Amino acid sequence: SKELVEDLKFCLDTFQEPLLRVFTALISQVIGETAVHANSPLPSPTIKLQSNADRGRVFLALKYMSNIFMSLQTFIVPAYFEDHIAEWMHMFHAILELPTSAEEKEALALQAQTVEALTLYAK
Repeated sequence: SKELVEDLKFCLDTFQEPLLRVFTALISQVIGETAVHANSPLPSPTIKLQSNADRGRVFLALKYMSNIFMSLQTFIVPAYFEDHIAEWMHMFHAILELPTSAEEKEALALQAQTVEALTLYAK
């Protein structure tokens, strides 16, 4: 319905830039500030990891945000995401290249979620 489309557009317009900014800030804590911000013109909030537990929570948050990205791609790729697809793909590539061990279940789950998101986007 028209109301549903308007509600979805409002949510996307409100949510898409903050999602990218927070995703960028979190991934920068995992792969490094310089590697991420070389491709991003957006300023990102500063987040500092204090422990391995923080790292696990960051991986979990990134997984949830990747799931949101994937869910938004299910219907139609919003223009904002298309405009910033190079940034998303750069960060997804970095996630797939993360060295992980079997003990880092959150990191492995994030990599699996990333593959799923990329597969959906490629369709």
